[in-house]
Amino acid sequence: MQPHSYPSPVPAPRTDFGVNLGSASSIKGLRALWQGLLKLEAKELTPLHPIIVLKETNNGSGTQMRLVAGPLADAAAAARICAVLSENGRTCDTAVFDGQRLLEDSKDNDIALATKRPNAAHASRHRYSRKSTSVEAPAPPPPLPLPPKPSTFGASVSH
Repeated sequence: MQPHSYPSPVPAPRTDFGVNLGSASSIKGLRALWQGLLKLEAKELTPLHPIIVLKETNNGSGTQMRLVAGPLADAAAAARICAVLSENGRTCDTAVFDGQRLLEDSKDNDIALATKRPNAAHASRHRYSRKSTSVEAPAPPPPLPLPPKPSTFGASVSH
């Protein structure tokens, strides 16, 4: 009997964790929440980066925007931060750090959304640019097919 040959295991993608700090009805509201929390909880939150996570409501009434800060290496690190924030009367729970980055636009101090970069290199994973990224225009639609040429097959030929 021959031994079974199994494919090489594929490593699971690494999951970054974060702390869910609350919700707001607008990006401006999330920014205000983040700035307020930084003033009160700077020691715990300053090394973290804020992202926007869209979450469907339980009652089906729509989507809410959540403020999640991270990335953290594991859920235990997120739980430790939440424990400190909870002692200070803040709402906090652990979350997956996956969403849209919340950035300050240096020109008008407004918020810009930029896609979270994938973990290309662990060495640079905690360095985020403070510049906003430009949004590319969507690709133009493909050209419409040309109408078929009239068929000469089966056409009568006069002599």
